[in-house]
Amino acid sequence: MRIAKHTFVKFEPRPRERAVFVARLSYMSYDRASPEADSKLVERLYKLGHHSPFEFSSWFAEFMKTKELYRYLVEFCVESRGWELTWDNGTFYLSGNGRTLLDARGTAIGKELYSMAPPEWKRFLEGDGWNWGRLDMPFEDLDMSAPGVRLLWDDRAPAGFDWVHNRMTFFIGGITRVATAQLTRHRTLSFLQQSFRYTSPTEDEFLHPPTLIESDLVREAQDLVSTSHGLYRKLVSEGVPKEDARFYLPLGTTTRIIVGGSQRWLEHFVKVRSNLHAQWEIRQIAGEIEKILTERRKPYNL
Repeated sequence: MRIAKHTFVKFEPRPRERAVFVARLSYMSYDRASPEADSKLVERLYKLGHHSPFEFSSWFAEFMKTKELYRYLVEFCVESRGWELTWDNGTFYLSGNGRTLLDARGTAIGKELYSMAPPEWKRFLEGDGWNWGRLDMPFEDLDMSAPGVRLLWDDRAPAGFDWVHNRMTFFIGGITRVATAQLTRHRTLSFLQQSFRYTSPTEDEFLHPPTLIESDLVREAQDLVSTSHGLYRKLVSEGVPKEDARFYLPLGTTTRIIVGGSQRWLEHFVKVRSNLHAQWEIRQIAGEIEKILTERRKPYNL
C-alpha cells in the first residue's frame, strides 16, 4: 500500500540511552555503566528480542488523510499495542515508541516511518553498529532509594497534535509488590521493574500499611519481616538461587519500577485507581501521577 506523504515528523533523541537506563534498573547495575558496557548491553537486548526497554523512547508523525490510509491505520493500530492514532479534518496524527517501530518493520507504515527517521533511529532500527558515539547515562544523580513518583521524560507532541500523543515516563520508588501487581495490569502502559532474581532487597526496604503504624501489632509484624529476611539471607548464603529464595520475602517488600505511556492511558490509570474502592497504595500513586499530569495539561487548557 502506498502511504500518503507525511507533513511533519518528530523523533525524540537518544533511544539507546533511554533503553540502557531503563534496562539497568532490573539488575540495579548503574555502577557498572560505561560506554563499552552500555553499547554491549543495548546490542544484547536487541539481538535477544528483549525489546521492552525500547518502549520508553517516542516518535510523532503527521500524515495527509486518505480513505485507504484510514482503513489501514485503524486496523493496524487496533491489532498493535503502543500506537496512538487520532485525526482531524484532512490530517492523521500517529505516535508510538521504539518498540512499536521495531514491531512494524516490514509493514507499509513501518517502512514509511523508517524512511523519515533520523540517522540514529535508522541505525537503531537496523540493529547495526551499536558502538556509534558516546552513551551519556541520564539521571546519574537520581536518588533511587527515595519513595514516591518522579517524572523522568516528558515527550511533548508538537503544536497541532492532539494532546493524547504526549508520552511520559515515571520512576516510582518505595512501591510494594502488592501495588506493582495492580499497576502492571494496565497493559496499555509500559513497565520495567527491579528484579529480585538478581538483586537482594534489605530488611529496611519494607512498607507497613498505615492501619498498623499506630497499632501495638506493628512490632510483631516487624519481627515477622525480620524473620523472613533472615531466612532469605540464609538460603542465599547456602547457595539457593535468589529467584527461589525470594519466595519467602514478604509482599510488603518495596521495589522500584519505571512506568511510561501516552497521556491518554495515564489519564485512564488515574481515573480507575483514584476510586475510593482502590487499594490505598495504588490510589496514592495515582494521586501523585495525577498532580504531574495536571501541571502538564495546563498549556492545553484541559
